[in-house]
Amino acid sequence: MTKNNLIRFILFVIFILLFLVLLQKFDKYLSQNNFAKIIILSTFIINFFLKFLIKKVSRLSIYFFLSFVFILYSLNGLIILLNYKNIPQNKIAEILKKDSLIHDKRTMLQVVLDERSKGMEVYPYVVPREFLSKTNKEKLVLTPMPNSTYISCNEYGEWKRINTDNLGFNNKKNSNISFQIKE
Repeated sequence: MTKNNLIRFILFVIFILLFLVLLQKFDKYLSQNNFAKIIILSTFIINFFLKFLIKKVSRLSIYFFLSFVFILYSLNGLIILLNYKNIPQNKIAEILKKDSLIHDKRTMLQVVLDERSKGMEVYPYVVPREFLSKTNKEKLVLTPMPNSTYISCNEYGEWKRINTDNLGFNNKKNSNISFQIKE
């Protein structure tokens, strides 16, 4: 097999692969009004098919494809880099750093484990909606455990601790209120 025939075979394989991808994803892209993907894939399919038929410009087709892929991934990397700088946690960390405050970068689980290693009984805060997908739907948990300490969120650089009352709400302790469920 000569070098030109090998290039033409590669072009034909790429044409078939792109055609199959477009054939499989066409309905999905059309329903999402994602016409850009349809146009790009169609352009590549036409490009590779024509370059497969015309021997003289088959190398240009591969160069065109490789340069397009390189540009596409370079732009994607640039967008990711710019978005990374604009993540709210990074902005908060920058603001706290300007004010000489410390930003706790540990995860919730790390904070809970650190507090437990100091002898405190602390739990990660789980919102009640997390229990909705469980199989037992006869009993629905509406509040966390009463008289407990929870680690909740880290919106402003340090982890928020929630102390629940005797009903499990985030209130000041109130021993005058009692609540019973009658079954």
